[in-house]
This record gives sequence, C-alpha cells and structure tokens, in this order.
Amino acid sequence: LYAAPTMQFALTARQLFQSGCRSQLQSRRVDAAGASAAVALAIRYRKYCTAAPAAKKPSRRGYIVTCAVGSNAKQQQRQPAVLSDACADLQRRFGRDVAAMVESAARPAKPGQLLLLPGGLGRDADGFVVDLCVVGIAADAEHGGLAERVAAGAEPLEPWEARDDRRSVVRQAVTALRDLGCRQVMLDSGIAPSGAENADAAADVAEAAQSSALVYRRAPPKRPLVTDDADADETAPTLIGRIHGNSGNNSEAWDYGLTLGLAEARARDLMERPANLCTPSWFCQQAVEAAAALGPSVEVAVHDEDWIRERAMGGLLAVAKGSKEPPRFLVAKYNGRPESLNEGGGPAVADVCLIGKGVTFDSGGISIKPSANMADMRGDMGGAAVAFSSFLAACQLGLPLRLALCVPLCENMPDGAAVKPGDVIDLAGGRVTCRVDNTDAEGRLILADALHFAANSGAQPPRLIVDLATLTGAIAVALGGQRAGLFANRSARLTGFERRLLDSGFNRGDPLHQMPTDRRYRAAVQDRSGLADLSNIGTPDRMAGACTAAAFLSHFVPPSIPWMHIDMAGVMDSDGGGGSGGGKKMSGRPTRAVVDFLRSLTIEGFPAGK
Repeated sequence: LYAAPTMQFALTARQLFQSGCRSQLQSRRVDAAGASAAVALAIRYRKYCTAAPAAKKPSRRGYIVTCAVGSNAKQQQRQPAVLSDACADLQRRFGRDVAAMVESAARPAKPGQLLLLPGGLGRDADGFVVDLCVVGIAADAEHGGLAERVAAGAEPLEPWEARDDRRSVVRQAVTALRDLGCRQVMLDSGIAPSGAENADAAADVAEAAQSSALVYRRAPPKRPLVTDDADADETAPTLIGRIHGNSGNNSEAWDYGLTLGLAEARARDLMERPANLCTPSWFCQQAVEAAAALGPSVEVAVHDEDWIRERAMGGLLAVAKGSKEPPRFLVAKYNGRPESLNEGGGPAVADVCLIGKGVTFDSGGISIKPSANMADMRGDMGGAAVAFSSFLAACQLGLPLRLALCVPLCENMPDGAAVKPGDVIDLAGGRVTCRVDNTDAEGRLILADALHFAANSGAQPPRLIVDLATLTGAIAVALGGQRAGLFANRSARLTGFERRLLDSGFNRGDPLHQMPTDRRYRAAVQDRSGLADLSNIGTPDRMAGACTAAAFLSHFVPPSIPWMHIDMAGVMDSDGGGGSGGGKKMSGRPTRAVVDFLRSLTIEGFPAGK
C-alpha cells in the first residue's frame, strides 16, 4: 500500500483500514509505520482520486438450536451434550461436528445458558456466514425447560413468570445474533414445548424473537416503519421461521406471536425516533401510509389546527401554542365486521376506541423539566405509538371487531406564546374550564379533548374506551418499571373488561397493576381558586399523582361508558427491567397486553351486557 504508484488507494482512513490494512497488520505483512504513512497519503491525495466503495460485509444467517443439559448440578457435570434433532440436521447439511464444537467450547451448563459460535457452520449455499447459538434446555423441567428448578422451600414461580423466563432467553439469543450482524434468524422448534396445549409457548418464542430483532438506526424521515422484509434494512435481522419440526405444529400461535413481536417493535421504533424526525405531521403520514397498505377496511383522517379549533379542543390548542409544529388530530377506523348495521338495527358502533397521548416532545413547557434525561421525552408519545401499533396489529390479524383510534398530537414547548401556569382554558368543547397550575401536566389536557370527542362524536358511543399515556412520574414511583398502572371506571369493572385486560397482561408477560379510582380522587382535582371547574394537578402536595391524574380524565367520560386508562410512564423505557430490548431504550410496552386483550374479545366474546 505504501509504495503504490497510483493514487487508487485514496480512501478515507477508516475505509482503508476496513478494506485490508487491519488484516495485513495482523498478518505482519505491513508494519505500523507503513500503515500510518499510507493513511496519511490517502488523506492528502484523496481529493484527486475517485474513492473506491467500502467493502460490503458478508451477510450473516443465524441459527438458534437447543442442547439438553441436566436439571441439577450432578447431572450437569456428568451428562454429555445432547443436541436436538435440528442440530443433527445442521451437522448433515454443513458437514460440521456440532457436538464436538459445543463440547470443546464449554457447552451450556444449565437451562437458559447460551453458547455463541460465530461462523461456526462456515457458509451456506447462499453465501451467508452461518452463526450458531446453542441454548441449554432441560427436557425434564417444567415450562419448556428454559428455567432452572426452584430451590426447595422457595416460593414457586407464577406460570406467567416462568413463561417470561423463556422469552428472556430467546431475547438474549436473538440479540446476540443480531449484534453479530445476522440478517436472518431461524429457531429450533424444540425451544418451545410441542403440542396444542403449548400453543402459548410457541407464541411466546416467536413474539420475543421478532420483537428483539429490531435495532433502531437513524434514517431519513421517509423511511417506512419496521417491516418483516429482510431487504428493508440490511443490518436489521428478520425472524423467518423455525427449523426442524412439523411446520403445522402450533403454526397459528407462532404467526400470532410474530404479529405481537412486530407490533411491539413498531411501537418501540416510533418511540425511539428523535423528535425532530417524529413530528405530529410525520406521525400522521405513517398512519396514512399504513392504512393504504391495509386496504379498504381501514380509514384514516388527519385533522389540522382549524378543525381542532372548530371543535373547541382547548386543551390540545393550549399545549400546542408554544411550538412551531402545528397540532394534529388523527382518527382511524377499522371495520372487521363488514355488516353495516348492528344488532339493534342502528348505525355501526365501534366496539373499542383506542386513544393515545401523542406529545412528540415534552419539554415541560413554562414549567420546564430538568435538563437531565430530557432527551428521553421523545418517548412521551408512547401512548400514541402503542395505540397505533395495537390498532395496526388488530387489522393485520383480521380481528372481527370495529375499532376506532383517536390520537391528539402536538409538542409541549416553552415559547413566548406558550400556555402559562395559572391560565384558565376551556376543555371538551367549552363544557369544562380548567386552571393550568403546571404546564408539565399537559397530557391530561389533550386527552380530555380526545376522550370527550370519542364519547360524543358518533351517533352512539363506543362499547369501550381505552386510553394509553405516559402520564405521570408518580406511577413509576409506585410500580417501578415492571408494570403499567390500570385505572378503570365502575362500568369497566362491573362488565369484566378490567379483569380481561389484566389477564391478557399476565398471559403475554406484559403485566398491568390494578389502581384505585373513586370519588375522593375526583374531588382532589376540583379547582380551589374558584376560577375554574378543575385544576390540572390536583392537590398541592402532589400525593397520589397517578390516581388524581386518572380522576381528572374520568370527568370527560360519561359513567355509563366502560373506560380504562393505562398509565405507562413507568414502562416507557426498559431501564426498570421490564423492557424487551435490553439497556435503557424504549420498550414498546404494553403493546402485547393491548393486542391480546383485543384478540380475547373476539375469542371469548364481549363481557355480558356489552
């Protein structure tokens, strides 16, 4: 390289090292001084030359297979590696002694442990570098063999906790292959118990793997949302199926799990996007494009500031005043039951209306937040992301439901025109006045308008309203990052909707916790100044902040309509241990719980009386 007579080596220093200098240094064919001189010359003369393209990294394909290990210490010491049938197939296909490789590389010693063998199977017929991840599994253990036995005398795991252990192992395995650069991942069917009675296990594995496959990378705003197309992003892996085993074995549950995982990944992708890319207008554009791909059963309407003003949505207008980004109000409808009339002969009624808080960046407004961690407030539209992703998942599953989606979108910024502490504004079409005592309690203001719109805009109200919001830090103090808080009015409790949603959360490893709502909390948000009907922060001591925030919202839903509110601020990111992707990143929760709840309504039917 140093003595090259032409300037064709004129790449950037980074490209030069990537395209061979590093490997030659390792093989001692170029000394360090020569390499440094080559880099200097390349930088000096590159303006006279045409830079060669950077060498493309070889595509990689990953396989996750299982290895039986003992369920106790003695068995683990004396039992040799017993590889699955899928491993035997790979041995025959690639001509490699996988068993010997596993033994020589310190095989997994107990259930749930991983062994990663990068490039362990060489290359396949398509030219992919084939990586192998071996997962220890105990065939005689409960819950699919991925969790260790509970020590004698210890409190046994709840079934959903053991299922979550399986998800955790699958996430780790897929993440390890993802970090190697695998674009495609195949899973051993043996990682989940077989048989129709274990359909949930197959769904768990597929969901965890698909959700873990996403890595957000900065891209132009027009980049489409995460898809299951392997060519959409060369660096993002795609779960393409299972290896070895009857393809029809729990295939419906497997496909359902893939849809769940993709829905959570989509929500996470939206929440991770920087606020300068994910604006209210951009979010709406994603909804329009998604609806076009789903066909005539889905309708989307994007309403501008004039429409919002005509309907006197004072909360949304007040919060948006401080930003140059104009507010939007997104309405989408899905008709999974094409008959135009309901049982009573009137117009079609929405079975469920999902509402999501869409503050695409929350600075706190004039009551500005501390600068530390303010960047995380790009995820303050998490309620909108989860509601939108759940809505799309229901459409993709073809659920026989009529769904509505309402998303108020804006930014909360401290401009000269921003709403100020002490201002009094009109909400719900001018029917309620509210004193804004803290501009950082903005979510409930825009949700108040959305709830009123959902309950009153149609000829008949929806049979159920569910709103999702990163509403209060108080819920994170109460529950940490493990569970979202679930608040329900009396109608939702008596009709069984609340219990159904709680069950779905546990079933999908995305648990919610029942929180109290009663008239004492409603009284706490009455304005004591005499200037307005309500105050947006409740009691001055800020006690029970999550409960008073839910009580504030309850003023905008008629008691006769079943309504549930999910405060997901604690599970917004995965720092609390409840996320899917590892590390402090947006979690996409509780998408799995919401989608499973919607699906349960089609399987078990609506609760009696509704």
